[in-house]
Amino acid sequence: MLTIQPSKESAGTCTPNVLPCRIDRTGPVDASEKHWAPVRGPDDEAWTAYLRGRRLKGTAASLPQGYRGVVLGQTGQTLPQNGRTQDAVGFNSLELEEDNEDEDGVPKDVRILEERASFNEIVVWSHEAPPDQRSDPYLKGVNEWCAFAEQMHSYSAIRAEKGKDSPTK
Repeated sequence: MLTIQPSKESAGTCTPNVLPCRIDRTGPVDASEKHWAPVRGPDDEAWTAYLRGRRLKGTAASLPQGYRGVVLGQTGQTLPQNGRTQDAVGFNSLELEEDNEDEDGVPKDVRILEERASFNEIVVWSHEAPPDQRSDPYLKGVNEWCAFAEQMHSYSAIRAEKGKDSPTK
C-alpha cells in the first residue's frame, strides 16, 4: 500500500515530457536552452525539439477538467502501524492490494511517497512525426484511464433519479 503526503517545500508545477529514449539518470539536471528548447509549431498543436541532433515532434495531452497529475518521489519511510487512519494522519492512501495483510496475517508496510510537483498536461515525443493519439500508449493511456475513472465514479441518470446508492443489476 502507498500513501501520498504533501511536500514539505512548495511543490511547483511542471510539464512532464515523455521522450522516445532511455536516459539512465533520475533527478534534476541543470539543462540550458542549448540542450533543450522545444518550439511550438505554427499549427499550435505539435512541438519540435532537437535532442543530440535528432528531431523530435511532440504532442501535448491536457488532463480533463477536475483532474490533476502529480510527480511523486520516494521518501524511504513507512507509515507507523498505529497511525494508519486517514483522519489522524492526513495522508491520502492508495490501496494496491485487496487487503492490508499478507497471506500470513502480518500487516503490510505502507510506504510514504511525497508530492514533488503537479501538472495539467504532458508532452509525448516521437521521432520525426507527432505521436498518434490512437496508437501511442501514453496518449491512449491518459485518455482511457480518465474515461475509466469517469465511469467508475459517476452515477447513471436512472440511479440518480431513483436516489439509489447501490449498483443496479
